[in-house]
Amino acid sequence: MKNLLLGIVLIIGLTFATSVSADIDDDCAQSGVPTMVNGQVFSGPDSTSLPVAGVTVDVTCNGVTHSAETADPSGWYGVIFQIPDNCNIGMTATSCVGSNCEEAVIEDCFSNPINIVGIDIFNVPEFGLVAASVAMAGAVAGFIFLRRKK
Repeated sequence: MKNLLLGIVLIIGLTFATSVSADIDDDCAQSGVPTMVNGQVFSGPDSTSLPVAGVTVDVTCNGVTHSAETADPSGWYGVIFQIPDNCNIGMTATSCVGSNCEEAVIEDCFSNPINIVGIDIFNVPEFGLVAASVAMAGAVAGFIFLRRKK
């Protein structure tokens, strides 16, 4: 997670540095710039729900898919579409955990030479709850099996 955060900070820092020296046009109809898609994964219907860690998020834009892990406990993910991926302003980015998907249109690059879009994913079951349920069912089945043998 620290490497992801450091990478994002580095990219944004380089973005500000190059935008000052490159005199980028402020109309922000950027093509030929990287696009960063990030967000959080939640277990319920809104952002007050518990975040979900340890799931794979598949992000698709312009037919190109990149995957990211939600490795930290807050459920954050992030991917960067590089210039050859051609993920630009006006295109739709879709983030999915399994069949649970959310999408957003890339609208703004904040006058920097990078497009940024945030997509949060909701109603993803927390893996800890699933694992606990499986463990409990296994324990009950084992108890019943051992009681029958006596």
